[in-house]
Amino acid sequence: MSTTEVLTYDEALGWFIPKVSKSIAKKYGRYGVTAEDATQELWVWILSDGRDGQTGEQRIRRWLSKDPQQLVSLERAMEHAIGREGFAEREKSRVAGYKVSDVFWYSPQNVADMLELLEDPGYPHGSRPSSGDDPGALWDENLAAMAADVERALLHTRSGDPDTLAGWLNDKKGQFAGKRKVLANSTAVAYTGTNEHVARRDTALSDGS
Repeated sequence: MSTTEVLTYDEALGWFIPKVSKSIAKKYGRYGVTAEDATQELWVWILSDGRDGQTGEQRIRRWLSKDPQQLVSLERAMEHAIGREGFAEREKSRVAGYKVSDVFWYSPQNVADMLELLEDPGYPHGSRPSSGDDPGALWDENLAAMAADVERALLHTRSGDPDTLAGWLNDKKGQFAGKRKVLANSTAVAYTGTNEHVARRDTALSDGS
């Protein structure tokens, strides 16, 4: 498909339904999700009313009516509708044994906040609050776990860009992030306190700047 080609509604469905279905099946296949499942769920999304009262078809037609057409928004909406906000994530949670409501998804702003925190000389890497700590204190377990996630993303991507890091954290490559809220509520620890790890983190931060 040419990036300058203007798509009709039917052409857009003919292109994006197979593409998104294959992508979802590849990402969630280990949890029993097939391309056929994804295609069926996409049609349900297209024909059903969403939380805002609009059907998927209405959203698609709106994105296609823009100049230029908002094809990236269209594709992402399809992926989210049956992926992390829909059927595929429910299947993953059922097989993996956690609740969808427990999953925390990273946004670029979340990541930017964590990067700022990690650059603070006063951040206690590797620490964990004691049971007597104020639950509203800055270094609580969820915050420490999020910081640990972002540090791991820095080391894997060697990028300091919040969008890149958030994408990695929410992607299959960073599948630990999908369960981070569950872990943080029970046993998660910021395990990033060694001098070697901090040095590697600082290198990744400087490389991404």
